[in-house]
Amino acid sequence: MELIINIVKSQDFPRELKNKFLFELTRAKKLADVRNLLAHNPVQMSVYQHQPTGDILIQPEIASMKKNKVVDIKQLRKHTDEVEKISADLYIIMGELFAKSSKDV
Repeated sequence: MELIINIVKSQDFPRELKNKFLFELTRAKKLADVRNLLAHNPVQMSVYQHQPTGDILIQPEIASMKKNKVVDIKQLRKHTDEVEKISADLYIIMGELFAKSSKDV
């Protein structure tokens, strides 16, 4: 991702498009940790017991023992929505960049 960011920075694109593109790439880069967690760890069922009442909650989660991170279904949906938004925004920006570069040729 860093290589792509550096390549985009070095190009002579219109400033507004370049900044939008770099912003979306930076957002995508931040989600890479979540992607790695999801890709390398299975879904598991976590069981929690509320001590005072004894109530039990069983919740599907994805957990990494190495990094001590847990993603529940609600967080997974949030990340999925964000990835879809970034993907759509990058697609639009790339179309604008290609249109601009083909006009300059």
